[in-house]
Amino acid sequence: MAGAGHAAAADPRRAARTLLALADGLTTHVLVGHLSPREAYEVLHGHLAGLWGLPEPSAGA
Repeated sequence: MAGAGHAAAADPRRAARTLLALADGLTTHVLVGHLSPREAYEVLHGHLAGLWGLPEPSAGA
């Protein structure tokens, strides 16, 4: 059984494409000043934690 909100068997290609799109989007948001590098890191880390079934880190940790 998968964790809350996570697919039991994620499609690896789709997960890779999603991760690449997320990283590209976060890069743009940092470059134009919508997010700080730390905020972008926290978003990316939270997404990766979800992929690995780990609890998301608390903000500012």
